Amino acid sequence: MRKGRLRFIARKIEQSPEHFSMAYWLNNPLYYNLPGTQSPKEFLNTCGTTACIAGWAVCIYRPKIQIITRSPGMIPKLSQGRAYTVACQELDLTESQADILFYAHNWPNSWGERYYRAPSSEKARIAVAFIREFIRTDAFTREPLAHS
Repeated sequence: MRKGRLRFIARKIEQSPEHFSMAYWLNNPLYYNLPGTQSPKEFLNTCGTTACIAGWAVCIYRPKIQIITRSPGMIPKLSQGRAYTVACQELDLTESQADILFYAHNWPNSWGERYYRAPSSEKARIAVAFIREFIRTDAFTREPLAHS
């Protein structure tokens, strides 16, 4: 696990909470009106765009990768595979670690429940706290701290 990269992602989410959502790896309501092929990093800088933890990893650590699929109702596809796979590579995560980190419904110890019940304005803060706890506990293989 590349803890430094995860810490950096947590700081970026903390600095730009309006660009965070666990709903899609990368999403923008104006997606189909945006010009041509873009990199995820360019896309994330577009007003209204959000990304999940895996999406932030792709945008930050593979800035030259291209979005190649732009079909209505489809999640954008990448020129170098799925966002999940790219993010796993960039963060050096096992599949079981990624399944915890990238899917809030898999977050242990009521973290996922906290995230889903929180108002939108609090979701990024909860995700940042979760990322830090994920790092501290080595993907929840060590004793987690109680959270409030």
